[in-house]
Amino acid sequence: MSECPAALIVAKPRRRSWALEEAWDLAVLADVNGYAVETRFPGVIAVYASIDPRAFSRIAYRTSKGFIQRIVPAVKCLNSPSREELGDAIASILAERGQGRGDGLRVIVSLRGEGKRIADDRLVYNLVRSLGLRVDKASRTVLDVESVDETFIVSAGITRPCGNSCIIVYVE
Repeated sequence: MSECPAALIVAKPRRRSWALEEAWDLAVLADVNGYAVETRFPGVIAVYASIDPRAFSRIAYRTSKGFIQRIVPAVKCLNSPSREELGDAIASILAERGQGRGDGLRVIVSLRGEGKRIADDRLVYNLVRSLGLRVDKASRTVLDVESVDETFIVSAGITRPCGNSCIIVYVE
C-alpha cells in the first residue's frame, strides 16, 4: 500500500465481505470516485477518497454499520516512517487537539506486517506518557495508530458508536 488511504476499516470477525460492501458505500458517499479495497490482512479495508478526515468522520458516523468493528479516518498518513517521524506525527496530532498534561487518553495500536519492524505498541505508549498524558482505557478521547505494512495511519479524536459493537475515531 503506497498510496495513502482516507481511512482504515476493521471488519468484525467472519464478516469481511459484508464489511467491504459497507466500506464501499462509505467511500462513494465521501467521494463519487471513492473506493475500498481489502488489504492483504484479512478484515482490514483501506478506503480511498478525496476527503478531509473530519468530513469523513461525519459521514461515517451518520450511517449505521452492521459488519464493521472500527473506523479510523487518516488524520496523518506516513509511508515508511522512522520511529522519530512517527513520534513527531503523534505528538503534533495530540498538540493540535490540545491534549494537556494529565489528560486521560485511550490508546489503540494495531500494527500489521512490516509496521511491526518500525514500531511497537510500547513505543506509542511511552511516547504518550512522555508527553505528560495518562493512558486511560475508559477515556472517550482516543489516539489510534494503525499500520498496513509500511503505511501508518495516525488518528486522534473521540470514540463514538457507529452501529452495534462498532466504534469510530470521530475527528473533531
